[in-house]
Amino acid sequence: MDLVRGIDLEDLVRQRGTLSERMVLSIASQVCDVLQYLHTQETPVIFRDVKPSNIMYDSNGLVSMIDFGIARLTSSQSGHIMGTPGYAPPEQYRGDVSPASDIYALGATMHHLLSGRDPRGQKPFDFPPLKQLTPHVSEQTAAIVHHALQIAPHERFFNVLEMRTAIRTILRGEETDNLGIRPTSPMSIPVISPPTIAHTQPSGVTNQLVADEFSTRNITPTEDSTVATHELAFTFTIPVPTVDPEPSTEITPVPATPLATPWRSLLFVSLTLLTALIVWAYAAGWMSRDTQQPTSQQITVVLEVVVKESDQGTIDAVFRDAYQAHISQTYGTQWAIDGELKFVGTPPEAIAQQNGQTTYRGRVTATITTLP
Repeated sequence: MDLVRGIDLEDLVRQRGTLSERMVLSIASQVCDVLQYLHTQETPVIFRDVKPSNIMYDSNGLVSMIDFGIARLTSSQSGHIMGTPGYAPPEQYRGDVSPASDIYALGATMHHLLSGRDPRGQKPFDFPPLKQLTPHVSEQTAAIVHHALQIAPHERFFNVLEMRTAIRTILRGEETDNLGIRPTSPMSIPVISPPTIAHTQPSGVTNQLVADEFSTRNITPTEDSTVATHELAFTFTIPVPTVDPEPSTEITPVPATPLATPWRSLLFVSLTLLTALIVWAYAAGWMSRDTQQPTSQQITVVLEVVVKESDQGTIDAVFRDAYQAHISQTYGTQWAIDGELKFVGTPPEAIAQQNGQTTYRGRVTATITTLP
């Protein structure tokens, strides 16, 4: 994975309060480019978790999207309800996703960036008119956000390309009386209860991030700082030495003298055997041991673990086991923790209690190592 430089939009809004209309339109236009690429794959990919904290913004105004942990192919089967309450559309609570789901989440993100109103913790699917919260926002931009936030998927933009066209029309300063937005029904709020997210893995470990109101991150980088994602994928290449072909020598026949022919034959056989031995040694790895040095990498992840009340004194050990399980599942069983497991930022935070068990969330880091 590439090193992503910049700051996520959630931190940016936390620092500034709200973002300018033109800045939000530029960000949304770039996000549309990413979603258009995903949605037009041979098997479309739905991001399913568009929100400010998953959008990185660098000092050059360029946008990157991160955390594809719950992205899904449209051909895959329906699974657990996933997404972030406040940004996820109604149909996603039923396990149904389509490109329209990402359009809704992008509309919710734009509403948050322009108004400063975080939809998490609010009444489900309740977005007050943008002009009511932020009067200086243009009617055209407010119309785009309203259109993307329609409850019925078929009443939103037809696709991301249509939404991007409307956004770029405003950015270019063209006539904006007609943005290609079809008439929609008045915004209504259905009675849909937020999902109950169950942790069903036998090991008691889940990598699913739930509502961000429980976030314990206390690092606030600046726009010029470097934010790295450490979930790296490794590809090991062991160089295979090349052996120059044996020189071809043209021999001019000469009269053989006594013993000359046997010695020449013996020398030829010896050189052939020596060449074969060198090739075999390389293939066996005798002459390339320096390429098989241990490889180490520091990996940082956010984990949630379930701890019984009787095991409260072993929280660190439970997180270590959960971290090792995550590393083995993600990178392979040949990887193992090398050294101490550390918590990044604050200690683990208890986020739920039920049936004598407590769910903890923490950001942990450690060095893992293996041999190729």
